[in-house]
Amino acid sequence: MYCPECGRKLDEESKFCPECGHKLADGKVLDTVKEKAVHFEEKISERLPENLRKNKKRTYAIFGGAFLVVVIFAIWFFNRGYSQNILFVRGMQNGFLEEDHLTFGQVMDYALVNEKWKDTVYEGKPAVMLTGTYMDNGDSMVAIIYVGNYESWSESIPYYRRGSNELDGLHLASDATEYASKMTSSYFGQ
Repeated sequence: MYCPECGRKLDEESKFCPECGHKLADGKVLDTVKEKAVHFEEKISERLPENLRKNKKRTYAIFGGAFLVVVIFAIWFFNRGYSQNILFVRGMQNGFLEEDHLTFGQVMDYALVNEKWKDTVYEGKPAVMLTGTYMDNGDSMVAIIYVGNYESWSESIPYYRRGSNELDGLHLASDATEYASKMTSSYFGQ
């Protein structure tokens, strides 16, 4: 038991507090304010670590999830959500383009409206399907481009359709070259 006046710990049979001289009722003080405070603090300290652990886990989960979403968005934003195969095909250059500093993807971004790039398998080989509408004349186009290194563009483009005409890969190479020239002329005023 504790003295209600000064808070000193006392023997159960004490009638007076030896510290401050306070008279104790019948030698016993059942629930003093300080005893209640000490008891309350003990209860809180017993529960606090568990509550803190739960809150830490929840906080880490929320911040971890938010960080993961930001990282995924950044990867998508910088790659435009494209797979490695599509990035490979979009990055092809110098194969047929007159302008060395342009990639196939940049030229198609310029040439096509509603372009879509999609991973596919064509004749058992990994490929990319490119669809869209040519901006100058409204012709629809579908092209299949194999992923990998090939000796010539005609080998890497097994399928190309412009409007209702099915053409070979050299036609896509010719179209891309034409649009590369238009693109550089419009950008550099040549």
